[in-house]
Amino acid sequence: MRISWQQTRAALAADWRAGASEIRDLLRSRDLHLALWLCVPALILGAALRAHFCLEAPYGFFLSDTRDFIDAARNFLKGPLGVFGGDSRTFLAPVLYSVPVALGAPLLRVVPWGQHAIGLAMIVLAGLLCAAWLRRWRLWIVPVTLLAAAHPTVLWYEHMALPESMFVALAVATAAAVALFLRWPSSATFSVLMASVFLAAGARQEGFLFALAPAVAATVAFRRDARRMAAYLLACAAFIALTTRASRTTQGGQMLLTSLIHLAPDRLFLTPDYSARAVALRERFGPQWPMYPAKHNKSRDIIVDDMASFLRDGRGLSETDQRLTNNAACKWVALEIAVRRWWALPRIAYNKWRATHLEPPSPPFGGEWPAQYALKKSFGEEDSKERKYLRRLFGRSYDAADAFERDLREVYYRDGRQVLLRAWQEWFIPRSLWPHDPANVPLEGPGEIKQQMPRLPWLYPLGLAGLLCAALAADRPRRASILTWLSMLLVVAFVVGLVGSLRSRYRLTFEPYWYIGLAGLCDAGLALALAAWRNLRAGGRARGQGG
Repeated sequence: MRISWQQTRAALAADWRAGASEIRDLLRSRDLHLALWLCVPALILGAALRAHFCLEAPYGFFLSDTRDFIDAARNFLKGPLGVFGGDSRTFLAPVLYSVPVALGAPLLRVVPWGQHAIGLAMIVLAGLLCAAWLRRWRLWIVPVTLLAAAHPTVLWYEHMALPESMFVALAVATAAAVALFLRWPSSATFSVLMASVFLAAGARQEGFLFALAPAVAATVAFRRDARRMAAYLLACAAFIALTTRASRTTQGGQMLLTSLIHLAPDRLFLTPDYSARAVALRERFGPQWPMYPAKHNKSRDIIVDDMASFLRDGRGLSETDQRLTNNAACKWVALEIAVRRWWALPRIAYNKWRATHLEPPSPPFGGEWPAQYALKKSFGEEDSKERKYLRRLFGRSYDAADAFERDLREVYYRDGRQVLLRAWQEWFIPRSLWPHDPANVPLEGPGEIKQQMPRLPWLYPLGLAGLLCAALAADRPRRASILTWLSMLLVVAFVVGLVGSLRSRYRLTFEPYWYIGLAGLCDAGLALALAAWRNLRAGGRARGQGG
């Protein structure tokens, strides 16, 4: 088939006009207005909880990674394009954090308010996604959005100067954009989808995987129109290249190798001169993780240092050059191991996913963690890297630990606060993660080498089953959007499980969908009950007429 560029351009222009008209009609539709009104109770609850949290904890939290985003924000102010790709962090947080950095405002005083505002937008997006996926969405949108508004882990991370909560919101936005495009496929709705994906990729490293969503959605939407599908897939190819380049970081290969080094073969084909080192690392770490790397970050540091030594001594690279190529070298070794031991990958990803439950979903509200962490990181070591960032974080520099500790407890993280939020958190978390019990984690593993392996919460299979039920009961556009996004979530879960560390915050992205899935399961149960009732009544009438 010959594809004319002029015909394709005309078709895309017509698509854009039609899509813009459909978006205008959608904005005027009664269903959209009703969905937005039904989000109001959750917005009121979410705004009240977030205002209460900000007043009780006027300064946000930080981790060691926060200082990298501060540096990236400063670099963005010096050269805006330098923040896109090639750094250890993605670009969205540095761009947003550059506002308080430029104004000289304390980052931890400003960022929580902005991220809580994004959290309020996520509540509406969760409601719209519920309306886009579920047939009886009017019954379920209020409880789904109330859970999204009050989810304690998402709420806690909105207060953290990291882009975790932004990624949750942008992932939901991308899911809603997939539903929008598959309902009204056009270049206008496709642009909305690509913009959502690009921002999600800018929030966290794994977000670039969502760049596959436009390609999958375009294939589903235009499977009977080869010309349009070819044009959209060509745009997808360019978009994937751009998104991958803009969100590229310098840690993925190192983290993947950390998860797979115990599977290293005796000889590597792509990097044969690293074979002996890989075998030595395999023998060192293999016995320590029969099911998952117990100390992922510490192991990564050892492996990265070993690769650095190899690049300097074996390849003759300078210190600067080895830092620039270390991640790529680790990636090549890890990819060869992955290809040659592909059958072991799903089990590793699944075991690591379960192992992320060894850590609580977040520290408790009103607990000692924020003050203890800040004090330890700033004054726990003589050469603390965080100490010089205290003015950026809190608006004031400190030379003495005593003065900093006093302000931590009296000004920044006041003791005895957030009682209501902590009570809600302590009630919600055990029930959402049941039957996982942090105090009684069973041991699993081969022979005498066993590791702690948490029980998988029932919420996960129930939520997954609910999404599948919703897909089976839905019309074609709804079914396509649910299955497309579910495939994206499974891909991201696999990659995050395989590449990521054991931190519990890696599970945060998936939280909204469990509850939409539960609503889908309830909806399926209601549909079966109504069908049974109708059949029962019809049978009763038939017996009455027969008598």
